[in-house]
Amino acid sequence: MYGFGLPPNQATRVAPSRWANFKLITTTTSTEIVPQNVYQIGVAVWGGGGNGATGNTNNSPRAGGGGGGFSYGILDVIPGQILPTLTVGAQGGTSSLGSLLTSTGGGNASTNTAGAGGTGTAVTTLRGAFTASGGAGGTGFATNNAAGGGGGAGSFYGNGGAGGSTTAALGGCAGGGGGFGGAGGSVTGGGSSQAAAGGGGLFAGGNSLTNCGAGGGGSTSAGGTAVSTAGGNGGSGAASGVSFGSISTFTGGINLFVGAPGQGGFYGNSVITPGNGSGIGGILDLPARGLFGSGGGGTASAINTYPFNAGNGGPGGGGGGASIPSGGRASGGVGGIGGGGGALGCGITDAVQAGDGGLGGGGGGAANTTSGTVTAGSGGLGGGGGGSSQNGGTAGTAASGGAGFIVLYWTEGY
Repeated sequence: MYGFGLPPNQATRVAPSRWANFKLITTTTSTEIVPQNVYQIGVAVWGGGGNGATGNTNNSPRAGGGGGGFSYGILDVIPGQILPTLTVGAQGGTSSLGSLLTSTGGGNASTNTAGAGGTGTAVTTLRGAFTASGGAGGTGFATNNAAGGGGGAGSFYGNGGAGGSTTAALGGCAGGGGGFGGAGGSVTGGGSSQAAAGGGGLFAGGNSLTNCGAGGGGSTSAGGTAVSTAGGNGGSGAASGVSFGSISTFTGGINLFVGAPGQGGFYGNSVITPGNGSGIGGILDLPARGLFGSGGGGTASAINTYPFNAGNGGPGGGGGGASIPSGGRASGGVGGIGGGGGALGCGITDAVQAGDGGLGGGGGGAANTTSGTVTAGSGGLGGGGGGSSQNGGTAGTAASGGAGFIVLYWTEGY
């Protein structure tokens, strides 16, 4: 126990069923004061994510950085007490709560060697102590311009998802960023070049075997696999098909209900723009594992006539992957909270980008069979950056991993 003990024979403090307040800490501080009428505080600590690697030579695969580690515990406190020093690590750095909780950062990628995930430690005397490791970055196939996604951070959901990899001898292919548990989608064999996988959410991002983008993972199912002429649908949210008193409309058809997955893009006799994921949940819902959202839809092949971006993920959902075989402009979908960014696979001379990770999510990988500059997705707070690879031209800036962060949780009267 940290802080002041209770008198003898008094009841042990019990955490509320749900925390009512939170505070996001993004800079180191030693002056954080316990609010009035608060006697226990939950502290969640994340390490920073590792950077992805970048390259611009023929057949130069590049890997993603690792996700940050995670630790959590409940402190017994009294109002007005100053908390132990809250140390927030920079990109790849270690975050901590005094000597009670420590979360190390994910490793930086080096060429095609992926960064390892960080780890968490907690003293055993803390109530509710829990730790998890970040996911490792993904890698590109050894003899191609291919790239892996960044790893997701550890969290209340357990170990972070690994960044997606490409294991097929195909150029211009990339894996999605890892999420809170769901691995980034991968490019696994067969199919064609310029394949782009979906970012992971609570479930894995979709795999891609063709030059269309796969769907991002959702909170209850994996993202859909891309098929010829159509991007994969996003994975579903737990509340899919249920209205919570309001109706939201998103691009890519109409998702009338919270949690409905983003529809994959399609081209043929008609063109459908990829849809965003949807859902509910935020930082306050993390301790109760209350993210209920869906993944974004992947693109169909983005051609000159129909350029469009992949769908973004909802809470707990990954972004969709984007494929640009020969022209047009598109980008990978951005992950929602706890979601990885969608990958970008292309064969064009324009500058384009993969999707960034949401909070705790890894960035999507980006790969190009030509000399156009591609930029991998950056990791969200605690997430690893994706790798990027292109055949010549001016190399893109290495995608950065996110800084570490700390969240304080409390409920007045407890």
